[in-house]
Amino acid sequence: MQPLKVVPLRDFPIAEPDEEVKRPYRLWNTREKALVNWAWFKNLRHAHMRALCEAAWSTTDAVFEVFDIRTGALRGQYAKRGQHIEFWRSSHHLEEN
Repeated sequence: MQPLKVVPLRDFPIAEPDEEVKRPYRLWNTREKALVNWAWFKNLRHAHMRALCEAAWSTTDAVFEVFDIRTGALRGQYAKRGQHIEFWRSSHHLEEN
């Protein structure tokens, strides 16, 4: 059986395998399809807090995603809809590391 080619679901950038990444958690603005400036974190919790703040501060409906640049894995998503912020968080055993 032939292995299937993995197709990325998002346009997240991924670091080179030999590249050392000191701040792996980044924020992605889905409306602009770009990284949020100066939003690089060592700690996943800090990345989630910044994504929540970005969603709260946005003036229009917006979606901010927390991802790991080493693998391109989505870690959480904050979607502002009107006056409410919807939250989705991945639950994967790799988050415990």
